[in-house]
Amino acid sequence: MGEFDLAPLIQYSFAIMAGLIAGSFTTTLIHRMPKLSTETAKGDQLSMWLPGSHCPKCLMSLKPRDLVPLVSWALARGRCRQCGVRIDAMYPLVEAALALIACVLVLTFGFGVQALAGLVFALCLLALSVIDARTLRLPDVLNLSLLWLGLLCNVMELFTDLASAVIGAFAGYTALWIVMQAHRMIRRIEGLGYGDFKLLAAIGAWVGWQDLPVVLLIASVSGLLWVLPQLIRGRADFAAQMPFAPFLSIGGMAAILLTDRMHMWPGA
Repeated sequence: MGEFDLAPLIQYSFAIMAGLIAGSFTTTLIHRMPKLSTETAKGDQLSMWLPGSHCPKCLMSLKPRDLVPLVSWALARGRCRQCGVRIDAMYPLVEAALALIACVLVLTFGFGVQALAGLVFALCLLALSVIDARTLRLPDVLNLSLLWLGLLCNVMELFTDLASAVIGAFAGYTALWIVMQAHRMIRRIEGLGYGDFKLLAAIGAWVGWQDLPVVLLIASVSGLLWVLPQLIRGRADFAAQMPFAPFLSIGGMAAILLTDRMHMWPGA
């Protein structure tokens, strides 16, 4: 019988811990970033770091035992220890999602810089997706940070070469701008927001222009699969705004994880 190799177990344990920590930070972004992008944050003296983590209902400051990702939520049975108010399920779901994504990244890229960069990419995409789903807004600071981080990573050619990344950023913005202009001409309304253009530009900076068709195809198909049941039930409102960031994010993560393999297919 062969000896059991502890290395993968240690690597995936670190990946899970890194994903949970990233998830905890992501929930902070989701909660505070929309407020920071408005004037009310100045009056409330709100920043990303101050005041410290607290219950939004009773304002009780959270102790270290309340800040352990996923575990604290489970031990408290999803409620604040002080006032008993239910804690938003978004918190454990985001933490668990990024822990899982971290493991998938290690499986795909190995335990190294690429996996770490991919986790930062996933962190930003998940934060933008939830914020868009809740507010129909995409904070510029997150979009632009994601774009510059993508270009910085590809200076080292972690996912593509720098020229492809720069062209990808330009092509991502331009592609959705053209779609928006065509939609405006046909229906006399804007079908996309400028935040979506910036998000696709940021994704293009990470994956390169070659993979943008894959991103758009997956985003379009996943968006259609989301809307289709509502159409069948007669609940779809074509005049209402729909967040597109979650679907672009699905396409972006798929491109990061799958396109290396697709490029190795015969004829690719």
